[in-house]
Amino acid sequence: MHDETDPAPSERRLAAPRREGPLGGQRTTRSGEAWGPYPAPRRLPRATSWLLAAAALLGLIAALSPAQLPVVLYKTALIALAAVLGYWLDRMLFPYARPDGYLERDWRGGTDQPEYCADYPIVRDHHWVFAAALLRRAIIVGAVVLGVAMGM
Repeated sequence: MHDETDPAPSERRLAAPRREGPLGGQRTTRSGEAWGPYPAPRRLPRATSWLLAAAALLGLIAALSPAQLPVVLYKTALIALAAVLGYWLDRMLFPYARPDGYLERDWRGGTDQPEYCADYPIVRDHHWVFAAALLRRAIIVGAVVLGVAMGM
């Protein structure tokens, strides 16, 4: 928990200094609290524009060459399966060197870090090991995806 002298996480957020966004004004949450240095809150989930672009391209393929639609879906499914396979391959090869093992606390429990701080701090003197574990996983997943894509 927290001390009686330590403000609750929601009070810390309100006590944060006012920060102006690049276009002026302050970004707020839906409840009106200050949130980050941006002028307005985002209303759509992340990567919505990429999802819309993919849907538009899929619609274009369906309109121009409907016979290719099953092939595109098949190849997309293979790439997604390769990414999952690469992730699990990394977990099987390095069971005791998972990237989340270098965090100070278990990330699944949530965070109560103050605003403008890292949500999940890394254990002291393990920053390079943490970075290496992240890069190792990215390289393994990328290699498996590339191998499957080249085999298609």
